[in-house]
Amino acid sequence: MQKCPNCKARIRQSNQCRRCGADLTMLLFIEQQAQTLFAASLNSYRQAAFDDAIAQVTQAIELHRLPLYLHWYRFVDASE
Repeated sequence: MQKCPNCKARIRQSNQCRRCGADLTMLLFIEQQAQTLFAASLNSYRQAAFDDAIAQVTQAIELHRLPLYLHWYRFVDASE
C-alpha cells in the first residue's frame, strides 16, 4: 500500500498514517497475505500443480484485487 485509503497521504514505514492517524495494521497484513498467496501460486504453477495455482491466486484476488493477480489468473486458467 502506497497511500492511506482514508486520506491518501503517502505511507512511510509505519502501521499508522502520519496525517490522519488511521491504523493500517490489518490492511497491511491482508496485503502481505495476498502477496504470499500469489507467490505460492507461482510456485505451484512451476510444479505443474495448476489447480493449486488457480486456488491460491483466487484467494489472493479475494484479499487484494490487483491487475497483476487478475492477469495471472487468466494465464493459469488458460494453461490448464
